[in-house]
Amino acid sequence: MYDLCKKYVIRKEIRDMTEKEWMKYKDALLKVYKEGLIEEITKIHVFVDDYAHNNDRFLPWHRMFLLYFESILQFISNDDSLCVPYWDWTLDAENPSDSIIFSEKYLGFNECLKLYFPSEHCLKRKEGIINPFYNKSKINKLLKIKKDYKEFREALEIVPHALVHAFVGGEDGDMSMMYSTNDPIFWHHHSFIDYIWHKKQKNDKNYNYNGKDNKGNKVSKEDILFPFNKKVKDILKLEDCCVKYKEYNHVKIQTYDDLNIYRLPESYIKRHKYSLNKVRKIENSLQEIKRQSRLKKIFIFLKKLFID
Repeated sequence: MYDLCKKYVIRKEIRDMTEKEWMKYKDALLKVYKEGLIEEITKIHVFVDDYAHNNDRFLPWHRMFLLYFESILQFISNDDSLCVPYWDWTLDAENPSDSIIFSEKYLGFNECLKLYFPSEHCLKRKEGIINPFYNKSKINKLLKIKKDYKEFREALEIVPHALVHAFVGGEDGDMSMMYSTNDPIFWHHHSFIDYIWHKKQKNDKNYNYNGKDNKGNKVSKEDILFPFNKKVKDILKLEDCCVKYKEYNHVKIQTYDDLNIYRLPESYIKRHKYSLNKVRKIENSLQEIKRQSRLKKIFIFLKKLFID
């Protein structure tokens, strides 16, 4: 097949970037914020609240949104290789507060990051300890059991994805609101969500885009992703976007029992118009994965001990 991309951008995990790469990226990122461009970008995200969230447009729309944001970074830096690195928060799942992303070198801010939407304020995040996220084994299980696009999108969006927003933002921080793009962490979180979707697309050959939009109509690859004037089919394959992800090979022993992951707060569920019953059902199903896995391991151990 003829490759239409003359050049690919490579999205790396933030820990996999050289110091020079990170600082160049961070300089461009902060220009977007400090020169006021983020206000207009955030207005787009708020405007498409129901259009691009809590329905099956969620994944392709946010992929297009990332591409749009990258084009802005490339323009202001005059560097077409610049792209949004992903934050693999599963590596920090046990104690997110200790993640390097919150360090001053990365995206921790000791001083006020001034924002102007919806009103003038300093970037706000949850103070104190951030509750645990879903770890890698849990996300891998999600990739395996949710075969249908609609089921996969729904589970990913309203539980693991939403949990990071809710726990980083806290009760009333920027990440917890529809203006979550105010927080620079938004982009790296969504780069990782897009990477998870890309893995699903790559590993499941019979995996097809389907489901319904916010008005109950069937989604289609021919749908326009407003306001970008691109169709879903234009960005459905990551290769057609001239983007590649670089896997970050890092072994981290998960030491905590993810049965104790905190539930998505009801205040967040209500604010984002999720179904409480649906959220709790998905949370319970993901916990059941862990229980089944444990029972299987116990069975294998006993089998080896008494039968083999």
